[in-house]
Amino acid sequence: MVLRVGGHEYDVVASRIDHRVEDGVVRFAAKNGAGGEFRAAYPHRGPTEEEIRWDDVDFTADEPWTWEDGDFGEFVFHVVTATGPIKYRHALAWPDGELAPTEWVSTIDGDVLVRAGTTCGLPFEHRIPLDAIDEIAAKFELSGIWAPSSIVVVRSACRVIAVPVDRTFADDPLLVAFRALPGWDAAADAAIADAIEYAERRVVGPQTPEETPTRRERPVWTRGAPG
Repeated sequence: MVLRVGGHEYDVVASRIDHRVEDGVVRFAAKNGAGGEFRAAYPHRGPTEEEIRWDDVDFTADEPWTWEDGDFGEFVFHVVTATGPIKYRHALAWPDGELAPTEWVSTIDGDVLVRAGTTCGLPFEHRIPLDAIDEIAAKFELSGIWAPSSIVVVRSACRVIAVPVDRTFADDPLLVAFRALPGWDAAADAAIADAIEYAERRVVGPQTPEETPTRRERPVWTRGAPG
């Protein structure tokens, strides 16, 4: 699959696609190994939590996944990382009209993080050498029921791998490898523990006294950051 934007092509296997929300601004970026780079920033367009009438929401039909449904940057991020709600996973039309599930396994192969599987029946494999990882962050599902509640986003200069988080992640070999990264500290462990706790909640979304901004993307570890 190729994304064409800003006069360049971005092979989604060989490119880095970012989607972040910071203080009401959506920041979308694409970068490939051939020198192509595209960036866009625009206001958050989706409804706020306060604007949604929860009694009127049919989660199986509407699924207000975060507050940016329909946003192009979010759509591309979830296609590229094969995460997010099912409605964001369609890369190709499926023969029976249904959206095929995405299946994958994230593993450590020597000194390389590997995420391999299928999405819409097509195989994919994403690889990032551990010494090429420059950032790890956590993203959170606020309302929907079809996507992992928490994901860990691992970024290198030109690749993004998203790893779903659940209670087993505390003992996962991936976390063991992350803890060996230079500068990993108690704050990084606390951020991972928070993501695991969030993933285990029976009711998805911020809980009292939390507010929505507490669940924006948050940093876990950054290479070269002061300890």
